[in-house]
Amino acid sequence: TIQPGVRVEFQSYKSFFVQGRILAEGTVSDSIVFTSVHPDTGWYGLRYVSTPLTNDTSKFKYCRIEYGKTPQTGTGDARYGGGVFIKGFGKIIFSNCLFQHNSAGWGGAIQARDNASIVIEHSTFRNNYAQFSGAAIRLFDFSHAVVRFNRIYNNTVGSGGAGMYLYRSDAFIYNNHFYGNVSNSSGGAASLDN
Repeated sequence: TIQPGVRVEFQSYKSFFVQGRILAEGTVSDSIVFTSVHPDTGWYGLRYVSTPLTNDTSKFKYCRIEYGKTPQTGTGDARYGGGVFIKGFGKIIFSNCLFQHNSAGWGGAIQARDNASIVIEHSTFRNNYAQFSGAAIRLFDFSHAVVRFNRIYNNTVGSGGAGMYLYRSDAFIYNNHFYGNVSNSSGGAASLDN
């Protein structure tokens, strides 16, 4: 449990590797911040990998997640999800959160893959970057999301959905505002593949 007003500041390039449940529930006047004291280097983000499927739902409310960055080189999962990477875990809610200045090879702010399932609502994604696809949100390999009432703007991607990228996945998307997102190809706002 992370209390309102807490700053989770990474002093070096480390990840927050989750094997349990996180309840990070700030308030409108007292948010929770996940950040790095060295924005140029950043930190390695929240990572849900091999998280037990029996765990209760993780909840992030009124949180700011910023300067999460994956390595510039590497293979496999290493370059997925700058701010948040979720692999095969299905119980995460992001509500009234701000994602900014996150970057990755794929999925700059959030990457969900391998039957992951998430809810993203009333949140803002701005100034995130992905080298290949999904600067703000990327769903991959049979993942599912509810994406509603969000502002997704000024995100940049090399190719494929600066706002959202879905590959062999599905999402219930409504009442979002996409603007100012830039992609070299395949969708500034969104790209749907397979």
